[in-house]
Amino acid sequence: MKPDEFYRRLESLGFKDSGARSAEAPELRSYDPPERLRALLSSVNVGQLGKGLEGKCAVTLEAADGCEIRIIQGEPVRIKPEIGSAFGPILFPMDKALLQALALDANHLREWIDHYPIFSFAMKSADEPGEQITGVGTRCGLEPIRKVN
Repeated sequence: MKPDEFYRRLESLGFKDSGARSAEAPELRSYDPPERLRALLSSVNVGQLGKGLEGKCAVTLEAADGCEIRIIQGEPVRIKPEIGSAFGPILFPMDKALLQALALDANHLREWIDHYPIFSFAMKSADEPGEQITGVGTRCGLEPIRKVN
């Protein structure tokens, strides 16, 4: 999905462009959530990925609660943490699935985020020799998927 289409659809869901732009990253946009999501989110941030991934964008979701102190240009700045896991913030693709999730209420969106696949895995089963277990890692832990014959 192209960024302009994603921004238009995001705004149709009630998100408002905060107007904040960074001198270091002018392509970064931040959107304030609609009232129904403010207990969960403080903002939705859209930006381009780093070197070697030019033209690709990702979305991060900033949590409504908690704060981190970071030093930016020598000054301490309070920043809301981005929703993620021990592996870091989740970089969501700009796609229809994310837009559908952002249309949910806060409780259902939190559930969607908690079970969003961060990585996939395959491992041998300790219980059944010769069997392989595949699955995904989420904020809630590992979620195995067994093949059904």
